Amino acid sequence: MLTLDQREGRDRLGLWVGGPDANVPPLGLLWQPELAACAYDTISFAGAEKIGERWFYQVWYCEIGGPPRE
Repeated sequence: MLTLDQREGRDRLGLWVGGPDANVPPLGLLWQPELAACAYDTISFAGAEKIGERWFYQVWYCEIGGPPRE
């Protein structure tokens, strides 16, 4: 599940495991996200992710699965 919110005046995109437990930490947080690409059933976001004490430029690639083809 992706969530977009603001913290400390900056946009933040969070990647979470969907489910009933609200206390699960996010799988990742992308700060100052921007739309990098969008085509057919895929979308990519780019931004900064903090891992440990270092910041990294990341691109997240998301594929939306549609119904199975017959």
